[in-house]
Amino acid sequence: MIELAAFTLHNITKASSRLRSFYLLSNSKKQGIKVFRNISYKEACKCQVIHLQSVLNLRLLFWQIIWRLKKINIIYDIADQPGSWKSKLGYLAAIFFSNTLTVNTQDRLIYWKKFFPFKKIIVLPDIIDKGKNVPDLLPRIYNDSSINFFWIGHHQNIPSIQKFFPLLDSFKSRLLICTDIVQVDNSAFDGHPIDLLQWEQDITFSNKKMNSFMLLSHNHNKNSLMKSNNKMVLAICSGFIPIVSRTPEYEVLAKELNLEFLLFDDFDEVFSIAKDAPSHNWNDILDRAQSYIEKNFSRTAVLTTFIESCIKKT
Repeated sequence: MIELAAFTLHNITKASSRLRSFYLLSNSKKQGIKVFRNISYKEACKCQVIHLQSVLNLRLLFWQIIWRLKKINIIYDIADQPGSWKSKLGYLAAIFFSNTLTVNTQDRLIYWKKFFPFKKIIVLPDIIDKGKNVPDLLPRIYNDSSINFFWIGHHQNIPSIQKFFPLLDSFKSRLLICTDIVQVDNSAFDGHPIDLLQWEQDITFSNKKMNSFMLLSHNHNKNSLMKSNNKMVLAICSGFIPIVSRTPEYEVLAKELNLEFLLFDDFDEVFSIAKDAPSHNWNDILDRAQSYIEKNFSRTAVLTTFIESCIKKT
């Protein structure tokens, strides 16, 4: 059995660590991989593989050199862009001392290939953000005839949909934002019809009322254009109708699922898309889409890609 040491930037409550380490490796024992967590860098020397989910510190760089000298397979994972030149330099060093870099989107691969043209870089999709044995849901559009919207994400990403806020009044609609509400500055909502819901794990699969349409946009800045489609994947599995920006990862998935009619270039188009939605057979649409997602974004599917691309000798 292969022994793998896993180190994460955050705990399981943070999406990047949850999807790209805890969920990724949750079924690894069935594939002949024993995962060790909460061990020291020194103890990790006994393992054949080390998985680093965006961990970054000076002590780690020292141990990466030791691990490479011991011919341990080091896999480094990045699912976000560096926030400063200091962190960028740190990432460059961590990637340099790794055998393989895994990223979550094609655009992120292209970005890092500019710095490491000969480095092995693998696109590893984000896993569906739901717990084990949590079933996919039926379309919410049949449970809620109103045209109201739902958004879920980190509170720092709320500005990505801020231009939509003034349109809510003219649409006679409401927006429900699910995030860590303790961190939210309510003054940003400026009296718009916006409600808040405290985030908790698997909340979109709960019986809480969360409206029919999940609104998602990556059109905020250059870094957001590299983000993955994981929120659109979550929307479909949770029974929402995803209305998404025509940006790289959302557009690719929309085309794969024949859902291009849900793409918008400007927030002004959102209401007409939502108004047209009931004309489609969402039972059939989501049934096909959920099957596709299970085949490509499930824990089993992504773990298989991970093992074939990063662990097995070629």
